[in-house]
Amino acid sequence: MVEIISSNKFLVYHKNLEPHPENPERIEILLSSVDNVQLLEKYEPIDSAKIVHSDKYIERLKTICDNIYLDSDTYFTTTTILACELCLGLMEHAIENNQDHQFLLVRPPGHHAGINGKALNVKSQGFCIINNVAYLAKRLYDEGLNVCIIDIDAHHGNGTQEIFYDKDLLYISLHQRDLYPRTGFENEIGVRKGLGYNLNIPLEAYSGDGDLEQILDKLFDRLKDLALDYIIVSLGFDGYKGDELSLLQYTDHGFYYLYKKIKDIDVPSISVLEGGYNDDMGRLLRACLDALEDREPSVTIEKTGSKSDIEKIKKHIDSVLNIIK
Repeated sequence: MVEIISSNKFLVYHKNLEPHPENPERIEILLSSVDNVQLLEKYEPIDSAKIVHSDKYIERLKTICDNIYLDSDTYFTTTTILACELCLGLMEHAIENNQDHQFLLVRPPGHHAGINGKALNVKSQGFCIINNVAYLAKRLYDEGLNVCIIDIDAHHGNGTQEIFYDKDLLYISLHQRDLYPRTGFENEIGVRKGLGYNLNIPLEAYSGDGDLEQILDKLFDRLKDLALDYIIVSLGFDGYKGDELSLLQYTDHGFYYLYKKIKDIDVPSISVLEGGYNDDMGRLLRACLDALEDREPSVTIEKTGSKSDIEKIKKHIDSVLNIIK
């Protein structure tokens, strides 16, 4: 069963202070594109996020009582805390809900937010406040479950990497090379208990569906042997060829293929919205749902090809995952 979960409050909370890519319209586009969305208001105190963020960072956020910019591109408003607490509440709902596949359409996004906000020496938080996916994964991990995060956003999730870098929770990021935040290199494979649990797959600019499908074939061939309890997807739609914030060239076919692989591996999944700043996100979401619900893809867009060195990427996947085999 597939469930889509969101809230109308995301259209009201955390409104941009001036024209900005991360704005309530993103949720509006998605909600208008699908039926049977559960619209909920469930809040979890922001202090709960201290399982992935430092006390100092969370306490600092709680002192902000004005509309400001935390850095050059991340705004914070008088309702941002409410938006974050709503995100956390919906993460808790997904855990309690225990369905086969769930989509959480939330904002603000989270994967650039690290332990202290800014992560891996990056100067900004890339529109992110609380790392929603990290919170969700840590909650499941603390229950003794074997969790894998697949980050499909065009930008590397430097915050998520930082949070789990020394933990045996598998984080896989497919992102455009040399794009903000300019982190996520192949030689970053985790440390101590987390050695082999951090897998970065940087893709060349203009990589498309052909690259994505071949990489996913290799990845899921390896993931099926890891006895996973949950797959969590950091679902960014900014790798789409019509999105201005990256040069990746995915189409509906690429997103459909990802969720076909998730369906076939027969592991529960929770997908959490990250980036995506284009008017076609609703159609991309429907492609994801088509795959999970065993419908043929309804799009007629031509599939995009390959640009990256796939054989080199496959060898890299093996070299890292062989550590934890």
